[in-house]
Amino acid sequence: MADKINPDHYKDNPIETCDAIFSQLTEAEKIGALKFNIAKYIFRSGKKVKGLEGYRDDVGKAHWYIERMLKELTDMIKIRQANKQSLLLSLLHCIVLLIDIIAASSDKPLPTQLFTKSSCLVS
Repeated sequence: MADKINPDHYKDNPIETCDAIFSQLTEAEKIGALKFNIAKYIFRSGKKVKGLEGYRDDVGKAHWYIERMLKELTDMIKIRQANKQSLLLSLLHCIVLLIDIIAASSDKPLPTQLFTKSSCLVS
């Protein structure tokens, strides 16, 4: 039986149609497109194709877009967390570098508590 929810004609290219389009969108545009399609299929359910089969197919399509939204949101969260961690590590490296520069230009030793685990500068 053919897939009525995500038919082959959307997948017969090297990249799936939805993936190609989404690769060109911002986060906000992706969320908007997904919300649009979810609403479209819910509002039209059972109208384009009458009967229970029409309802089922349209709700199935809305479900496909809901699943896609969950995937996109999860990916966005992971990317933001990775970017946040990368930024924090960069900031810590800069702080350590500044401490080294200050220590090298000072004739007095820096307090040792700057280099303890509780200071977060040493892992």
